[in-house]
Amino acid sequence: MDENEFMHEGGLIGRCSICSYKIRKSKGWQDTASINKQGKKVCGACLYELINPAKRAEKLYAKTVKLTGKKEQQIEKHGIWVNPETGRIERA
Repeated sequence: MDENEFMHEGGLIGRCSICSYKIRKSKGWQDTASINKQGKKVCGACLYELINPAKRAEKLYAKTVKLTGKKEQQIEKHGIWVNPETGRIERA
């Protein structure tokens, strides 16, 4: 069930927590694309601007997970691991 189902058209839902845009119940793209995440409202324009930073964060997270998994495999197999930043062998 839509939380704003019984609100009249044009009624104020809330404000964007990033840019303070007034989110209303209307057919505008900023209003229809808005989300409510853990009590914080974000308008469609701010969501659109967060596409590239979100992709970058996803790549960095995947790289971190890959390096962490590689380190754990090296430690289990040999008891040591190669630090990719320094290129030196380190004990676990």
